[in-house]
Amino acid sequence: MDEGNGQASVKLQRAAKGRRQVLVWQAAGGLGVAVLAGSGMGTKGFFSAAFGGIIGVLGSLVFAWLTSGPAPAPQTVLRVMLRAEAARLTVMVLALWLVLVAWPGVVPVALIGAFVISVVVAVLAVAVMRD
Repeated sequence: MDEGNGQASVKLQRAAKGRRQVLVWQAAGGLGVAVLAGSGMGTKGFFSAAFGGIIGVLGSLVFAWLTSGPAPAPQTVLRVMLRAEAARLTVMVLALWLVLVAWPGVVPVALIGAFVISVVVAVLAVAVMRD
C-alpha cells in the first residue's frame, strides 16, 4: 500500500512540475511578444501585449486550479475536464472583453496577438512534455 502512495506522490509532483513549466513557457512567450510590440508600437503596445499574455496565463491557472486535487472517479474525468475548459475559456473571453472595453488606449493587434501566442505556446508545451 505504501508503494502505491509513493507512486501517486511521484505522479502528483510530475503533474505540478508540468503545470509550472507550461506557465513559464506561456509567460516567456507573452513577454517576448510584449517586447516586440513595445519596440514597434511603444509603451501602449508593450502593455497591451503584456495583458494579452497575462490573460493566457490566467486561463491556464484557472484550468490547473479546477483540475488539481484528488483524482476524480473514472466516469467523471471527462466532466471535470470539460468544466475546467469551459471555465478557462469564459475567464479568457471576459478578461479580453474587459481590457478592450476598459482601456481606451489598448492596441488590439498587440493584445490579441500576444493572447494567441500565449495559448499556442501552452498547447505546444503540453504536446512537447508528452513526448
